[in-house]
Amino acid sequence: PRPNPTPLSPPASSLPPSSPLSAMAPSPSDLAPDAPDVLRVLQSRRDNKMCFDCATRNPTWASANFGIFICLDCSGRHRQLGTHITFVRSALMDKWSRKDLEKMRAGGNARATKFFRDNGGPAGAEKLEAKYTGRAATMYKKLLDKEADAALSASDAATTPEIDMAALKDEIDGTVVIKPQPAPSPPPPAPSPSPPASASATPPVRSPPAMSPPPPAAASGAFSITARQRPRGKKSALGAARKVYNNSAPPPAIAEEGAEEVSAVERGRA
Repeated sequence: PRPNPTPLSPPASSLPPSSPLSAMAPSPSDLAPDAPDVLRVLQSRRDNKMCFDCATRNPTWASANFGIFICLDCSGRHRQLGTHITFVRSALMDKWSRKDLEKMRAGGNARATKFFRDNGGPAGAEKLEAKYTGRAATMYKKLLDKEADAALSASDAATTPEIDMAALKDEIDGTVVIKPQPAPSPPPPAPSPSPPASASATPPVRSPPAMSPPPPAAASGAFSITARQRPRGKKSALGAARKVYNNSAPPPAIAEEGAEEVSAVERGRA
């Protein structure tokens, strides 16, 4: 039968302020508000889906010092070693500080396993105290601690506004330097109002609109004849004499010929 795990203490967030474990809880200014989302993403990785010590599936506890995920049983064994060796936190219930969360980001079960093997540390859970107090474990804790500090420094530098060193020196020395302000540009001149027109003023003379030139007159000898069916016999001469002239008199020769034909017709009627 499996031995009963060591009774676990309640999360530090639920302890009264006088409890010794409550002193290890992160301060409100150092809390990581995105810890649940970050830990959920880290737990979804393939290497973090098994306990680092005993390979139990879906661990929900973690050791912040080493950036690893462990199961419930192994978390009780870690607590027996002391918080100065391994600091156990719940990935679901506890509140996380920014630095502990950065250690979990930098670590992971796969990276810890490779580092322990490369540096001669045990990878199993048979000798838990020797595993987490040996040379490889000490080196790995210091490595994660430095990486977490560097990540926090870079994050704070990115969000910290730039400091005016000259103003800071003036404030320390107790002197106030008034910087000259540029002179404002003069406003543009207002347009002068036009004088009102007086009643006695002579109205302006308007020139008449330009007239288009008349069309050119036809030539003196041009005329048109309305053509009709010429009568047979004697009336043909009278019909030929009917002419319409376009603003001009017919030539003299044509006028005399028409007159003779008219007189001949009248004599015939008589």
